[in-house]
Amino acid sequence: MSESSGTERYSKEAIFKDMVKILEETSSEFEREAGSSIGLNTMLGADLELKSINLVQHMLALQSVYGRQDFPFQDLFMPEEDVVVSDLSVSDVVEFLYKHLNS
Repeated sequence: MSESSGTERYSKEAIFKDMVKILEETSSEFEREAGSSIGLNTMLGADLELKSINLVQHMLALQSVYGRQDFPFQDLFMPEEDVVVSDLSVSDVVEFLYKHLNS
């Protein structure tokens, strides 16, 4: 778990680093092109080929890293009633976690 000093408990940079570590661990079975890396614009589905079960595993790993079971992940995947997000970027998840970890 990465924490930063100051008014925010967790910085976006620290959250990003935690997320990349988890993504590399949970998506290790997927081959990425040589020299490619995970960035803020990396798409979880399109770029990393994560399927539903992989996303669930990733979200469970995030809960474990931050010691929280109360993240409203449904808001991430369904931001509005009857609107389902088809893919998420790393940035989308970092912003979501930043908001909930620092509120």
